Amino acid sequence: MARRLDDPATLAYVLINGQLATWGPDTTERDLDWVDELLVLTEEAGNAELALQTRTRQIDYLLELDDLVGADIALLALERTAAESPDPRARAYLPLQRARRAALEGRYEEAERWNAEAANVGVALEDRMVQLLAAAQIAMLRWNQGRIGEMEELVRRFADAAPGIVGWRAALARIYCDLGREEEARRELERLDQMGFANLPRYNGWMNMMGLLAEVCAQLEDAPRAAALYDLLLPFERRNVVTAQCAFDGPVSRYLGIMASTAGRWDAAARHFEVTRTACVRQRARPFQALVAIDEARMLIARDRPADVSRALGLLTEARSIAEELGLEKVVERADRARRAIGAVEPAGVEARQTREPDSAAPATAQMRWEGDVWAFCFEGHTLHIRDSRGVRCLAVLLANPGVEVHALELAGPAPDPTTRGRGASGIIASATTADGAGPALDGEAKAAYRGRLEDLREDLEEAESFNDPERVSRVREEMDFLARELAGAVGLGGRDRKGASNAERARVAVTKAVRATLKRIGEINPQLGEELATTIRTGTFCAYEPDRHRPVTWEVERE
Repeated sequence: MARRLDDPATLAYVLINGQLATWGPDTTERDLDWVDELLVLTEEAGNAELALQTRTRQIDYLLELDDLVGADIALLALERTAAESPDPRARAYLPLQRARRAALEGRYEEAERWNAEAANVGVALEDRMVQLLAAAQIAMLRWNQGRIGEMEELVRRFADAAPGIVGWRAALARIYCDLGREEEARRELERLDQMGFANLPRYNGWMNMMGLLAEVCAQLEDAPRAAALYDLLLPFERRNVVTAQCAFDGPVSRYLGIMASTAGRWDAAARHFEVTRTACVRQRARPFQALVAIDEARMLIARDRPADVSRALGLLTEARSIAEELGLEKVVERADRARRAIGAVEPAGVEARQTREPDSAAPATAQMRWEGDVWAFCFEGHTLHIRDSRGVRCLAVLLANPGVEVHALELAGPAPDPTTRGRGASGIIASATTADGAGPALDGEAKAAYRGRLEDLREDLEEAESFNDPERVSRVREEMDFLARELAGAVGLGGRDRKGASNAERARVAVTKAVRATLKRIGEINPQLGEELATTIRTGTFCAYEPDRHRPVTWEVERE
């Protein structure tokens, strides 16, 4: 109705509230589309409060869809929006986002400082939602640090006060496991399963709840419930578990690995853990590298094939090293307990790297060949044919360039041809400036440089504000604004000039949809090939084919 009446104010109201009312794991792509439209509406109307909410949700969606580059740039845009916003809640939303970003990389002291700042704002404003978000964030920080047992009183209080948010009950069950009170944990698990896990509310904390329950099932060795949860979570394997506005809880594939292991599905668990490890390295998510190493070690010990115990020992040594570096004492203790359980007595740090590689296999070869108006996929003795389309051509570019990130603008351009694209020194396919002026893709070196400079500027800004130095604050903000404008031109998020941003965002959405539709079609014809591609193709602002290191497939892509 708002569209028919050309009423932008009502349309913005409907989009922001409709998104909130229906927010869940099944709506993320749609919600990101709505965000792009909302950003245009809020800028045209000058609605600072709505712009603030829109930016915070944009970061949530991009993190969930594993587009960390886009999320970082959206965070920079949020900083600009918050600086200009008269809404006092801006002083809470921004530190919550900064805390989440710091925790993702294991910078826990910094994360806790930002969290405390947000919590203080919530108390000062008597804003219960801000207080709830700050409490949820600190609980998730403790979870990832292996210290969730410290949060029992707080979590029980919120579980009792908000019975409709069933994720708090899952958190309580996880706490009981951490405290060794398994019967209480089992009662909470059974309570949540009374109406069937499939009937639990699919709200914006659903995937976080699934992650908590995965760890509960593993602790209680509840294979049937782990299998039931696994099937529910599997469609979201390539995403991350994100708690709205406050926490990053790692790749979904980690929890799938935990549940597959608990259910005795060893091959599936090994594949999920490999996907997780690759994602964590790319994300620089060091805490989750340590956690998944322990998860996989436990799986190997339970599976007990030849060399499994030796490899598990290497993983535990690796986990211990990372956890010790990050100050994760409880995670160090978990690794040490597991090492002692398999009789490890040698000094920590001796065999971590020596035991990681023997499992690697020689690369297999597959073909993707152009035949008239169709493409032939030859994989493990089977051939299937798919009609030519944008999604198939995007796949061709990615498969022909393994390990290379390709910007969505490149794939959305005129007829991408894998045989004419080359790999640049940076590992990113070079892309000329697009005809509409959206700008070239950022290469790996540029992305690293921008992240480093952004962190420096944030520190400078904090120091200048603490010294009450308005001139220096102005200089720092000016440089941050310049950086935001440059990044918007390159990646398509943030800034005032919507032209370049809209082009890049439309490219991301179009390419993602096209590739996913193609993967779905392939999976319907050949489930084995569909699974292989679904677990190794990554879409987003930057897309890539990331071969499984233990079962690598080299694709030969040919055209007539």
